[in-house]
Amino acid sequence: MSDETHSHRLSAVLEAIADAARERQRRRAEADAATGLERRRAARNPDKQAATQALRRHLTR
Repeated sequence: MSDETHSHRLSAVLEAIADAARERQRRRAEADAATGLERRRAARNPDKQAATQALRRHLTR
């Protein structure tokens, strides 16, 4: 394999890794925004907040 081919493949792999990292960051930001919205809604409804917390505890066992 020539150095040029190797360099091109390495660049492609690094770009794919960067794309995946950007996608993970985007998803995390969306999840954080959704969680923040959920927290604001729950703050207005304490019964729902308690039910949500109980459900989370149950699902994470």
